Amino acid sequence: MKVVLNPILKSQANNFPVSKAGHVSIASVSRETGIGVETLRQWERRYGKPMPVRLPSRHRRYSPEQVSWLRTVAVVLAQGHQPSSILAKSRKELEGFIGVDPCSEGADKTVAGFLPLIRSFDEQGIINKLKRDSARLGIYKFISLRIVPVLRAVGIGWSRGEISVRHEHFLSGILEDVLAAMRRQITVSKNSPVAVLATLADEHHGIGLHLVSLLFAEAGIRPQSLGVNTPNVEILKTASETKASAIAISVSLSTSGLGTERRLTELREALPSHVRLIAGGEGVRRLRRKIEGVLFFSELEEFNTWLGTKPFVEADKV
Repeated sequence: MKVVLNPILKSQANNFPVSKAGHVSIASVSRETGIGVETLRQWERRYGKPMPVRLPSRHRRYSPEQVSWLRTVAVVLAQGHQPSSILAKSRKELEGFIGVDPCSEGADKTVAGFLPLIRSFDEQGIINKLKRDSARLGIYKFISLRIVPVLRAVGIGWSRGEISVRHEHFLSGILEDVLAAMRRQITVSKNSPVAVLATLADEHHGIGLHLVSLLFAEAGIRPQSLGVNTPNVEILKTASETKASAIAISVSLSTSGLGTERRLTELREALPSHVRLIAGGEGVRRLRRKIEGVLFFSELEEFNTWLGTKPFVEADKV
């Protein structure tokens, strides 16, 4: 379920605590790149990259060049490559792993057409294009052929320094509004199976929830979204109160560490056996172990195919 599309869209502003001649803290690097603090430390121990400078206090500080390199690493990771195969590469070498330049000859010109609108903050122009495409393509193709490629194009531009955080935040706000409006246009029976949607604590990337909400609703499943940064206890209470048939958790690269594995394990152990627990997004690929009783989807197509099997028909009878 390639929906969480982070590291591309981030929720924090680009305000870095700067020291050491422009170097920034590990927390700032994580916010800027979408790569978790725990992951950055693990890479340093295992691969020796990125190797920060240390202040007298032993706090890590990263150079602007390292942050730029990590932006490109994040985009390459989002395309499915493993850290062990790319962390020794230079930024120029990493760019060879990235897909077609959205502005190059032969690229999808419809997708490329969004980039000038994003750079010029043309909100109405973006909304008009999205509305035309959604009406023409239908929900799944709109997500897979338009939203995902646009986000990928923004990610490529971001990794090259051609698009900034303010542009990403601008696009993120528009997409959330458009996707929420599309969801409200779908009527789902109140007697339909319920799926509770959320991100776990410390996860602030929410675009994936909007995408999955649309797909659930189109499949006749009532999505109940709790939004981002949701403690397990609140997810469990909502699942109980709504008699949910499933819980769907969106995982980005920034939270794909041991903490996420622990929280997913706790959710699975606390849930009744008939309630499905689903985890999807870019971060799913980075989890070190699969958890028994949890359905993992890293590809949108795979998740949509699974929904097409009507997996909640029997659950609705429980």
